[in-house]
Amino acid sequence: MIVMSNRAEPNVSALRARIAELEEMVLQLTTAPDAEIVLPSGSHLSPVESALLRQLIRRSFISADVACATINATTHRDTSDRNSLAVHVCRIRKKLRAFGIDVISVRGNGYRITEESREVMTGWLQ
Repeated sequence: MIVMSNRAEPNVSALRARIAELEEMVLQLTTAPDAEIVLPSGSHLSPVESALLRQLIRRSFISADVACATINATTHRDTSDRNSLAVHVCRIRKKLRAFGIDVISVRGNGYRITEESREVMTGWLQ
């Protein structure tokens, strides 16, 4: 018989709350209407790049967990990891650089964009 100490209970509760939060985000990502993003240069974004950029435009910050969930929901696979996320972000950065927009890494946490960039990109949603 395993007996949990009282110290472990807050950690378990916090983990359960985080799981519920992530499950809700995944539900929103998989059921939200997808607005197409049209870059002024006519450059095209892949479905994954579009989904990640939509999340950044909506929130200005996305955690790495949410970004990986976005990739999984878009590709309908459960194979996303931090390396594939970094590749997608690198491709997005390359396409946005021409417009003076940068996706900023928040080390160990996720990615963000400035409010000015967010305002510019909101106009790109179709």
